[in-house]
Amino acid sequence: MFIEFLFDYLTLCIVHICGIIIWVMYMYYLFISNKPIDMTTFELTLNSVIEDEFDFVVYDAYSGHIETGFSISTFLKHQLTLINSDLGQSIKILGTPKLDDLSMYLLKHILKMNSPYHSLADAITISLIQNDEATKQLFLHYFDHVNKELIDSILSFVEHGSNVLLVSKLLYIHRNTMNQRISKFTDITNLDMRDVEHNQLVYLYRLLKDNTNLF
Repeated sequence: MFIEFLFDYLTLCIVHICGIIIWVMYMYYLFISNKPIDMTTFELTLNSVIEDEFDFVVYDAYSGHIETGFSISTFLKHQLTLINSDLGQSIKILGTPKLDDLSMYLLKHILKMNSPYHSLADAITISLIQNDEATKQLFLHYFDHVNKELIDSILSFVEHGSNVLLVSKLLYIHRNTMNQRISKFTDITNLDMRDVEHNQLVYLYRLLKDNTNLF
């Protein structure tokens, strides 16, 4: 039994840090510009500053995405303005854990947003403040594929500061059970609950779910 358990962990690329299970997963960085991008130069520029490998996918002359097995969000927040200056561009990037209708919808809208980089939670927040009904409806259904017990556990986890021990006590479950729910949630959604952007996304979902009339 232990060997099977260990094998599953190794196969799924899980590490255990500070009592919380973290999965190795992909991030997608959707990019768009209001004028044609020299894709070859843009990709070469990224290759020169990002040490690890990534996939570079082109949609058309104006947009595409970068696919990584690690987060480059912090790098983009600090360096995208400089990269745009070097390229003579105004590329905007949206960081998202998955390619779906919501992220593709928001990709077209980040051109109107001020900052060059936005996490999915940031872009959703701005759209909700602007009373964008399409964003609201898409986000309300973002976790429809997650069963109620699991999403309720994760929402409680986020609400109480991502404290496994505290939430386990509040839900009257064992700490290991809570960790298993976190890992299952990660498996289903590709959201790493130790990642700040992913955590903010779930917290924003809880706020919208509990206060739909405010937006």
